[in-house]
Amino acid sequence: MTTDIALFMIPRDMRDLGFKDDNYIADFVDYCSHAATSVELNAENEFYYLIGEPQGVTISSQFGVFDLSDTGINKQQHIHQGKITIRNNTKKVMQVKFLQVILKQN
Repeated sequence: MTTDIALFMIPRDMRDLGFKDDNYIADFVDYCSHAATSVELNAENEFYYLIGEPQGVTISSQFGVFDLSDTGINKQQHIHQGKITIRNNTKKVMQVKFLQVILKQN
C-alpha cells in the first residue's frame, strides 16, 4: 500500500468504526528487522497500515497475513491489529514501514 492510499483509507476506516477525526492520531513507524528474526507488537488499540510491499517478510495478526512469497494466501493483508508478528525470512536487515493509528482513550 502506498502512503497516499493509507492516508485516504485511515479517516474513512476510523469513521466506519465510529471514531471522529480527533479520536485518533496517525504516525509513521519504521521497524528494523534483523536477519532471520521476529518482532512481536502488542497493538490492541492501534491499527498498523503496511506501507510498501516488503519482500521476504511475513506479517501476521488477527486480521490476516502479508507474505508475498506465500502463493497460497488469497488476500495479502495490509492492515493489522492486535498481536502483530513481523518475521524477517531473509539473511539481511529489512526495514518494515507502517502508518500507525493510535486510538485515543476517553
